[in-house]
Amino acid sequence: MSFLTDASLVFIPSGYKEDKAYSIKPTDGSGDLTFTRASDGTRVNTDGLVERVPWNLAPQSNTFNTTWSRTNTFVPTANATTNPINGQNDAWKLVETAVNDFHFIYQNIANFGGVQQCTFSFYAKAAERTTCSAFLSQSGNVGASFNLSTGVATASGTGNTASMQDAGNGWWRCTVTNNGSASVSNQVRIGIQDGALGSYLGDGTSGIYIYAAQANEGTLKPYFPTTNRQDVPRLDYSNGCPCLLLEPQRTNLEKYSEDFSNAFWTKLNCTITTNNTTAPNGTLTADLITSTGTNETGVYHSLSVSGTNTWSIYAKKGTGRYLLFNTNSPPTIAAKFDLQDGVIVGTPSTGATPSIQSVGDGWYRCIITSSTSTNRFTVFISDNTTTDDFSSSVGLTYYLWGAQVEQGSYPTSYIPTTSAAVTRLADAAYKTGISDLIGQSEGTLFVEYQSTNNGGSGERIIAISNGTAANRIVLFDQLGKIRVYTATGSAVQWDITTSINTLGHHKIAIGYKTNDAVLYIDGTQITTDTTYSVPACSAIYVGTSEAYGISLAGVINQAAIYKTRLTNDQLEVLTGDSYQSYTAMADALTYYYD
Repeated sequence: MSFLTDASLVFIPSGYKEDKAYSIKPTDGSGDLTFTRASDGTRVNTDGLVERVPWNLAPQSNTFNTTWSRTNTFVPTANATTNPINGQNDAWKLVETAVNDFHFIYQNIANFGGVQQCTFSFYAKAAERTTCSAFLSQSGNVGASFNLSTGVATASGTGNTASMQDAGNGWWRCTVTNNGSASVSNQVRIGIQDGALGSYLGDGTSGIYIYAAQANEGTLKPYFPTTNRQDVPRLDYSNGCPCLLLEPQRTNLEKYSEDFSNAFWTKLNCTITTNNTTAPNGTLTADLITSTGTNETGVYHSLSVSGTNTWSIYAKKGTGRYLLFNTNSPPTIAAKFDLQDGVIVGTPSTGATPSIQSVGDGWYRCIITSSTSTNRFTVFISDNTTTDDFSSSVGLTYYLWGAQVEQGSYPTSYIPTTSAAVTRLADAAYKTGISDLIGQSEGTLFVEYQSTNNGGSGERIIAISNGTAANRIVLFDQLGKIRVYTATGSAVQWDITTSINTLGHHKIAIGYKTNDAVLYIDGTQITTDTTYSVPACSAIYVGTSEAYGISLAGVINQAAIYKTRLTNDQLEVLTGDSYQSYTAMADALTYYYD
C-alpha cells in the first residue's frame, strides 16, 4: 500500500492563507483546515529569523475603496483592470480630484515605523498619469517617486532607498525602504503625481492603477494578501522542514521588549547604544550594552508576578561572555549563561530552572522558569561563571533583544511589545462536516508532532469527534505523558496515560474497528482492545479538540486519516523510524495566493 494514496485526508504543513491551512488530500479543498488565532504571532522563517505572522502589517491590503483614507482623490474604482500577480480583474484605479494639493490614499498601521528598517510596497501601472509616489511618514519626509514609463525610482529623505521591479504588462512593484536612519510614523501613503514630487492642480479625471499594498519589517518581502490580518497559520522552520506551530494563549508582560534605552528599563553602570546590530528577526533593532562599572552592569525592570512564570531574553556576546539573568531581588532567583559556548554555567539558584537555545548568528535565547514569586527582570554582564556573582569589568559589551515574561512552565514564541503588554491568542486548526472522510465503522488516526513542553495539563495533540465530548478520540499531553482518550455515546472506551514522555518528536497512530483497536507510538505497540466500540466522528481537530481546550505547545509535522483500520504491521512502519515523513514529499511553500 501507499500511506499517502490510501489516506482519505492528509495534512502536511505547506500552503496557507488567512483562515486556512491547506491539506494536500483531498485535492478539491474539502479537507482544508479552518485556522483561527485572532492575533499576530511570530515564527522562525526559512532564513532562520524570527518573523511576525503575517509579515504584511497592512490590513485590508487590497481593499482600497473602504478601508484606506483619502486626501484629494475619489473613491478608488474596483475591478478596473487585470492584476499583475494572477491576471484576475481585481486591480484598482485611483483618480485625483480637481484640487491644487497633494493627492493620495493612506492607512495608519499599528506598531509600524519608528527608527528601524521597514519597507512599504505596492504595484502600480500608468493610466492618464505616469508618475506616482509612496511615503512612510505622515510628514512626507520619507518616501519616493516612481516613473511608471521609464521604471526609474527616486528616493526622498535621508537614508531611504527606492526601487521598481518590472511585473509585466506595464505593472511595476514600487518599493521604498527606510533603513533606520529616520524616524517614521505609522502611516503609509500611495500618491498620484503629475511628474514632480509634491502638490499640483488635479484635473478630476486622471489617475493610475494600483494593486496589493504591503508594509513589512526589514527589506522587501513577497506579497502576502491580508484582510483583517488575523487567523494566519504559522509554518515554523526551526527544524528545517515546515511544521504547523500551535501554542496556547500567552501574554508578554514585559514592555518595550526591544528598546532597552527606554526609560521603562533602569540602567545600572552601563550605556545603551540602540539599534546597533542585527537582531534575531533580521532587522537592525538589537541594543548594545556597555559596562561602565565593575558591579551590576546592565538593565532591569521591576514587576511583580506569582505562580509559575517563564522569563526569557535573546542575548549575544560582545567582549563580555557571561550573562547573569536574575528574576528576583532579594532573594535571588538566577542563572548564568555562557554566550560563547551556549551553555549554563555555575550552579543555578534554588527555584530557577534555566535553559538556553541557540537561534543562530551567535544569538541565544536565555530562559528561566520559576514558581517562586518574583519581582524583577534583570540582565547583567559578568566576567566570571559564579551564578550569584554580579561583578564585571569596565568596557564589557553584549547585545540584548526580545525580553519576555509569560505565565506558564515553558517559553513560547516571542511576543513583541512596546508601551503595553501584548497577548497572543491560542492557535486552533480544525475541519468539521467530514464524516465521509472518517471511517465510521473502522479507521486510523495518525499524527507526527514535536512537543516543546514537558509538563502541560491536558494539552491537545489531535482529535476526531462529532463535535461533542460524547463521541471522540483524543490524544493529550497530560502532565508530560502521552494520554489517549476515546468515548462512544458518552461511554469511555479508553482513558490511558502512557509512560511515554511527550517532550520531543513522536509518531502516534490509533487503528480501530469494532472489537479491534490498537495504539502505536514510535513503532511500538502500546495497547490493544478487543471490546472496542467505534465512535461516530465528523470532524478533525489539530493541536486542539472539539472543546477548544488547551492548545498543543509544539508543532505538527503531519496528520492523516484513513477509512480503514491499518494492519499492525502497517502501523508499526507508519509510526517507526524507518518510515520517511510525508513532509519530505511536500513543497515547502511559504504561502498560497487565491
